[in-house]
Amino acid sequence: MWFCLPSVRSKPGFWGKVADVPKTGLRRAGTLRLAMMLAVGLAAVRSEAALQLDFVTTRGTVTAELDFGRCPRTVANLLTLAQGSRNWLDPRSGRVRGDPYYTGLAFSRVVNQSGERWMETGSAAGIEGAGPGFAFPDEFDAALIHDPYVLSMANEGPNTNGAAFLITGNVAMPGRNGLHTVFGRVTSPASRTVVDEILAAGAGATVITGVAIRRTDPAAVLFDEAAVSLPMVEPMSPPLKVVPGGSVSWWGSQAGGSVVRAFRSEDLAVWRPHYRRMVGLDDPFSEGLAEVDRADAPTAFYWFSRTVCPDAGGVTGFAGRTVVVQGELVGTITYRFDATGMGGTYANTLLPDEPPFFSGSFTVVADSPPIFEPYSFRVLLRTPGLGGAAFNLVRGGVDSIHPNEVEGHQRILLSDAEGNAIFEDGGPMWLTRP
Repeated sequence: MWFCLPSVRSKPGFWGKVADVPKTGLRRAGTLRLAMMLAVGLAAVRSEAALQLDFVTTRGTVTAELDFGRCPRTVANLLTLAQGSRNWLDPRSGRVRGDPYYTGLAFSRVVNQSGERWMETGSAAGIEGAGPGFAFPDEFDAALIHDPYVLSMANEGPNTNGAAFLITGNVAMPGRNGLHTVFGRVTSPASRTVVDEILAAGAGATVITGVAIRRTDPAAVLFDEAAVSLPMVEPMSPPLKVVPGGSVSWWGSQAGGSVVRAFRSEDLAVWRPHYRRMVGLDDPFSEGLAEVDRADAPTAFYWFSRTVCPDAGGVTGFAGRTVVVQGELVGTITYRFDATGMGGTYANTLLPDEPPFFSGSFTVVADSPPIFEPYSFRVLLRTPGLGGAAFNLVRGGVDSIHPNEVEGHQRILLSDAEGNAIFEDGGPMWLTRP
């Protein structure tokens, strides 16, 4: 027997969203309304964080001031997850949940060295490396850098932000600038002391027991995190077609910029991710039967979910496409993929309007297949003849969509034949469309 379990979502706990404002005051016309408009404008100009988040931990409270003006998506993501007002995917079962995300999580990674001090939390359900079932783009700003005591997103490359973030200690870490979104800071001496104590305690020794939100001026009150465009996770209960001894398929439709997942169990106790299908920017609208599994067990159960990503420009293959990356160290590398999407030719130009310095053929490393996400991709290429760089790991993030190409930013890691890193570079990226 095969079952798609009915959708279940816990009722969200929506607390601490907006500071209390007298309704009678909001109804007054004239002077008060003008004063609020001027206050909002002044708050935007001075760009001070008037939105505060208290992380109550087993070692004390850390108060962070969030820069919602420069990083609205990142701040909205944190607030909605912390409040339990937005769905996320439980990596243990594949069920869609809507309870407060960070409560009960530990600071699972801690680095406390002379030149690098930070602590990280946010791995879904406490499973190291597990995300919340979605990712969203970076929000870099030249004014937001890795000074001491800032909040910064953890990621696995361009545009791969989820729920994990870190808080830095009493050292600057400029090597993370332009790689990780800085979206807040810890300013009070008391909170900084708690950060230092968490760092000294080490990984897993401190747990978040609650989160509270304060909005201290009109701009913060008017910031509506629920209205910010972010990926949404939703449960599904699609009808299944089962062919005994053959296949299990789900029936339904799937639009571009979405990911459908299914977790599978044979005993309702142990669940494992079993199926994933993404429809990319240039893929046709999908409707009909999609095979999920082989019908080779007496009983199987499934939790289905769908992640919908607004304005996603990710692709699901490289066949016939050209990827161009630029960096201060690598110059320009143009990868032209063949019709299979698993190989092609490359050309490395160090200076504009000059012939290639290196050129040749490349192949996608077979035992490391490309990873395609709604806002990013990751591909490992074998590049013989590119100097001493036998391998290129290209991680690209899509930022804007144009008729003939998508544009974004990238990180490229060049390694030798033994897999030892030579250097890493970053810069703009372009990917052609059919």
